[in-house]
Amino acid sequence: MKNSQKVSFFLILAGFIVFVGLLIALFLPEIRAWRYSVVDRLLLQAKATTDDNQQYSLIEQANVIGYNDPQAIEATAQFWLKRGDTQKALQVYIARLQNPNYTALGSLALKSQDYTYASKLYAKAYSQQESASAGAGLAIALFNQNKIAEGCEKATGAYKLDLQDASIQNAVTLCLLLDTNNIEASNLVTKPVLSDREAAYFLINNKVYKLGEENLLKVKTKSVSDWLIMSRLAASRGDFNDAISKAEQGIELDRSNIDLNRDLVKLYTLTNNASKQREYSNRLEQLQFSKYQ
Repeated sequence: MKNSQKVSFFLILAGFIVFVGLLIALFLPEIRAWRYSVVDRLLLQAKATTDDNQQYSLIEQANVIGYNDPQAIEATAQFWLKRGDTQKALQVYIARLQNPNYTALGSLALKSQDYTYASKLYAKAYSQQESASAGAGLAIALFNQNKIAEGCEKATGAYKLDLQDASIQNAVTLCLLLDTNNIEASNLVTKPVLSDREAAYFLINNKVYKLGEENLLKVKTKSVSDWLIMSRLAASRGDFNDAISKAEQGIELDRSNIDLNRDLVKLYTLTNNASKQREYSNRLEQLQFSKYQ
């Protein structure tokens, strides 16, 4: 029994010595410089490749060698964002960053139209520091959940923290658009006179995507820009089939629209429709070539 205990002790001691040695090596200036150079090289290689699997492999190698390197973390999150997977990007930021910016992450969740998660992130940011931007963001997330009264309370509260910020003023204006009888909001800002389309775009431009899209869908005669913005909203929430449907309706109005053609290339790539991806890639090349003739 004693011999067994001695062996265990020496194994633990050896493991501890190796661990300490690795830590020392990890943080030596020469080793740090080497790690940074390797991370930079891997990320440059990842940026240059068009193959998703190879790109992700290079980025993950950079994460392993970099060990919480901010550039590698950002590259990983951006990889998922470009593929339309905002949830995975958010998980990367929260799991790997030591002090994540919860206000910025709330905005990212809002963009992906995950309003419940956005509310949680903004609420966490607000609990850490009662900032006007976090309060306004929380108001927008609540508006998207049709919690108008609660959202108005947060918007007017944010306004009192920062009277100058235009985005916070817009949050109060949104409150007034959504609740015309809100006395506190009407004492702070003037309700704008907007057409149905203008009101829809005001909502969308200020990230009240759900209600803005609903209003835009009600507009009888839709423009190319209307279909483009609705397609992008669908893509942002990960509904690629709906995004394709709306983009195709826009293309029917203007087959030479570069933005719609470019978006359809990306959407058909994400949905693994190679023939359609090639069709729109070829058309996009022709349009871009004609543009510079």
